[in-house]
Amino acid sequence: VKAVVVYRTLIVLLMGAITIAFAPFFANLFLKDTQQAWAIRLLAPAAIGTIFLYSLQSIAQVNNHFYLIATWNLISGVLRALLSILFFILLGYRALLVGIILSIFISVIGMAWSLRSMVFNSIPPANFLKTLRYGFPLFIRTIFRFGFTQYDQLLVATLLTPFDLASYNIARRFAKLIAMMIDSFQRPVTIRLASLRHDSDTVQSAFFRKATRYTTLMFLSLAAFIAAGSPWIMWVYGGEKYTANWPLLAILAITQGIYSLYIVFSSTVFARLQPASIMLADGITGGANFILAPVLISILGKNGVAWGQMLGFSLGILLTQHLLRPSPGFSLDWRALGRMALPLLASCGLIV
Repeated sequence: VKAVVVYRTLIVLLMGAITIAFAPFFANLFLKDTQQAWAIRLLAPAAIGTIFLYSLQSIAQVNNHFYLIATWNLISGVLRALLSILFFILLGYRALLVGIILSIFISVIGMAWSLRSMVFNSIPPANFLKTLRYGFPLFIRTIFRFGFTQYDQLLVATLLTPFDLASYNIARRFAKLIAMMIDSFQRPVTIRLASLRHDSDTVQSAFFRKATRYTTLMFLSLAAFIAAGSPWIMWVYGGEKYTANWPLLAILAITQGIYSLYIVFSSTVFARLQPASIMLADGITGGANFILAPVLISILGKNGVAWGQMLGFSLGILLTQHLLRPSPGFSLDWRALGRMALPLLASCGLIV
C-alpha cells in the first residue's frame, strides 16, 4: 500500500509541475486562448488533490473502511458546493476554482489523518520493480480505460472549437450522471463477483444473470428516457444556443446504456479470469475508441466521439462474451431484453 501511494505521489507531482510550467501551451491547445493559462495552473493542484484522495480511498477500501469513504465523499461534495459558491460570490470566477481546491485538500487531510497508521509508519515501501511488475497488466488496462472515460473531452477540446467543447460538456454532464449511477451500482457487484470466484460456476452464473437483469432494467431504461427527452433537457440546461445539439445527448445517453452492460461483463472477466484477460478486454475497447474517435470526428464533428464510444463498448461486450464463452451461463440474457423492448419503446414514445 505504501509503495503505491509513494510512487503515485511522485508521478502526479511531476505531472503537475509540468502542467503548471507549460500552462500557456495547454491553454492554447485546449481553450484556444493563452490568456486562460491561470485556469490551467489552478486546475493542476485540483487534479493532484483528487489523485491523493483516490489513493486514500483505495487504502480505505483495502481495509474495508467503506463508512470512511462515504463520510469524506459527502464532506468533500458539500464543501465543494459551499466554498466554490461562496468564493465566487465574494471574489469572482477565479476564486471559484480556489474553493474547489480547498474542498479537495480538506478531505485529503481528513482521510490521511484517519488512515495515518497505514501511511505514516516506519515500514519502508515495497520494491518499485516488483510492485510495477505485479500491477503492470492493470496499469496498461488503466491507460486504455482512459480511452473511454476522458479521451473524448481531450479530442473535442484539441480538434474542435471551445463552443463545440461547451456543447459536448453539456450533453456529457447528463451522460455522466448515468455513468455515476452505473458505477455506484456496479462497484459492490464487482466486489461480490470477486468474492464468489471460489464458489461453483452455478452460484457465480446465477449472480451474473441477476446482475445483468437489474442492469438492463435500471440503466437501459434510464438511458432510453434521457435520450427520448434530450431536446427538452438541452433546452432547459443550455438554452436556445445549445438546443440544436440534442442528438449528441441522445447518442451519449444510449452509449451509457451499452456501457452499463459492458461493465457487468468486464467485471465478470476481472473476477473470474487472469489480469491479462481484463487488460485485453479494456485494451481493445479503449483502443477502438482511440482509433475510431478521431476518424469519426473528421466525418461527423463532435457527434463522432459519441458514436466512437458506442461502437467501442459494443465491441467490448462481444469480446468479453467471447472470453467468457468456455464458462456456461455467462452470456447476455436476450430474453430479458426482449421483455423490455415494447414497454421501453412505448415509454419513450410517451416522453417524446
